[in-house]
Amino acid sequence: EAGGMANMYPSELDRSVVTSEQTVYDVLRDGLSGDWHVIHGRRFTLPPIGDGHAIEGELDFLVVQPNGGVLGLEVKGGQEIGSDHDGWFSVPFNDPTVRHRIKDPGAQAQRAIRNLLRYVKTQTQDPELNALHPSWGVAFPGMDVTFPRPTTGGPGPELPASLIMDRNRLRDPERALQRMYEYHTREFWAQDQVPLLPPEAIAKLIDILMPRFSLVA
Repeated sequence: EAGGMANMYPSELDRSVVTSEQTVYDVLRDGLSGDWHVIHGRRFTLPPIGDGHAIEGELDFLVVQPNGGVLGLEVKGGQEIGSDHDGWFSVPFNDPTVRHRIKDPGAQAQRAIRNLLRYVKTQTQDPELNALHPSWGVAFPGMDVTFPRPTTGGPGPELPASLIMDRNRLRDPERALQRMYEYHTREFWAQDQVPLLPPEAIAKLIDILMPRFSLVA
């Protein structure tokens, strides 16, 4: 239902989860209304496409909103995150002299959500779920990012500013996520053809991604 807090899966995080993801989890739980659904930490191993290998990956958060569809969110922590000619890096809080090489966060989210949606569509004939468009974004909860050109600006063409949720934008997570959805599906919003997900479709999606089972000897 609308109002209240977002529906979180799991309902509580394990203490081993890194601080940056805990921060985003808390913000989404408390800052989104009750018609939002947020799944944390989806690790997956999917069948290969064609003659390739099995597809493995992980998504920090999968966010479901009835008027927006599904969005994959990759979280990166640290006191500095950047990209140079050798790729992306992060600087940890406990040692500012170190640069850790990290994967391109946008590419991670983009690849994971596309693979998960491809899997979902092999598991159901539901027309709403088969019509879903993959959306994605990146969260940097430990820092404020300057956006000189809010629509097209950003670190570069691979990560537009609209797809970044920094510490400031985390103060209004619903608006930040809505901005990400709109960036990916602008043609729907412009024509008032926002893809709607009824509660039954959301329940089916969550059941596909997080099936409940019990193994008995």
